[in-house]
Amino acid sequence: MRKEKGFSEKGKTFAALFSAGILLCGAGACAPKSPYEGASVVRIERISREGMEMFSSRRYIRAFDFENNIVTDETELSEEDFQMWISLYEERTPDATEAEREAYIAEMRAEFNTPEVKARFSEADEKDFFEYVEKQGFYSWAERYETQLVVDDGAGFIVKIYFADNTCKQTYFYYDYPDNYEKIAAAFQNDLGCGLW
Repeated sequence: MRKEKGFSEKGKTFAALFSAGILLCGAGACAPKSPYEGASVVRIERISREGMEMFSSRRYIRAFDFENNIVTDETELSEEDFQMWISLYEERTPDATEAEREAYIAEMRAEFNTPEVKARFSEADEKDFFEYVEKQGFYSWAERYETQLVVDDGAGFIVKIYFADNTCKQTYFYYDYPDNYEKIAAAFQNDLGCGLW
């Protein structure tokens, strides 16, 4: 008489592999990973304009510099546009002295293209920030979040993440945001001393 076996050797092997697969997925091994997770970030910028982008020559940049542990704000103006502003000043004030003209230029140079330090943060703050935003899915943001309810007038903003290997990931926002946006935006304020805007 032949003895019946509950499982064949192949069945036992399959069951063991299947169970191991479930355990690995439960431990997070099957969770999707961003190619950026764990990468060294050197700078994050939030860049915006006044709106009607094609007519706006100013760019407002808030930069989180992880090499110097500072946050800066800067209003950027191209040299061409800067010269246009000087020409407009000269047209409006034809009787200005050379000293007044030089003072105006110095004032403009101080206002534009000069980063102003807004906050400083520690290495510990930086570490806490990156641990939190990675868990929240910061690197999984799509390239664009735009509402379809209104016409895009260029008043949105861009978040650029610069990595140590000279790569950059950027996301454009226009009145639409990912579900994790508020938590991640709050981490900038809480850990780095300045909000994302």
